[in-house]
Amino acid sequence: MTPFARLTSCRLTWLLASVLLSPAAFAASAGAPSLVGAWQLESGEQVLPDGMVTRYDHDAMKALKVISAGHFSFTSHKGGKFYAAAGGSYSAQDGKYTERPDYASYAPMVGQSYRFSYELDGDQWRLSRWENGVRVEYEVWRRLD
Repeated sequence: MTPFARLTSCRLTWLLASVLLSPAAFAASAGAPSLVGAWQLESGEQVLPDGMVTRYDHDAMKALKVISAGHFSFTSHKGGKFYAAAGGSYSAQDGKYTERPDYASYAPMVGQSYRFSYELDGDQWRLSRWENGVRVEYEVWRRLD
């Protein structure tokens, strides 16, 4: 085997191993649906610090979330203007999803953990976040890819 053929063979082996050994591949092979992909916010609501509830459809809230094998990022717009963005690491297991922002347009989010219960039904992803027995956030996302 020529040195070039050996190098090409090594690269192909590495590429195949990296794909097969990725967390997304393990999730898919275990029959667990994967969150990896691009998601568009369809609807939701949030309880604000003053106790008021804001409904995303009434506020013309739009958002896009991208999930990779271990990281997330989102950007949102409210009424056609930039509202918020964040990104960092996440974990998802047994119907529990946790985001840990490493950067955010709203600085107090950085370093926090946001824990959600979730359901994945086909291309729809529903998340609920609770604090002290009160649901403080509910979101419905639709898979784009």
